[in-house]
Amino acid sequence: MSGVGRTKMNNINSLRRSLRMSQAEFAEHCDLSVVSISRYESGAKISRNNAEKIAQACEVPLDYVLGKNTGYSSEEQELVMEYRSLSKVGKELVMGYVRDMGKIYCGE
Repeated sequence: MSGVGRTKMNNINSLRRSLRMSQAEFAEHCDLSVVSISRYESGAKISRNNAEKIAQACEVPLDYVLGKNTGYSSEEQELVMEYRSLSKVGKELVMGYVRDMGKIYCGE
């Protein structure tokens, strides 16, 4: 399997898991079939149209779904995915924590 295929597989799987969805739930969320999601997570090529569906449904850049360089490290991408899976209250708590850390470590 090529590096790009592997990245696509990992990105789609990571995205689904960060949303805490089963393949069936994720497929419905993205308006795709469960078979398609399973195949993409196993490294099958994805059409641009289906990649766009996933990107739009999950509010992520198309390049992320396609496994292209988004300019973010894998840790940064993981943080964003985890953040997106939080409730509104959880997001507010995280943002407060990040602001506090900025004040402590960046001298604001």
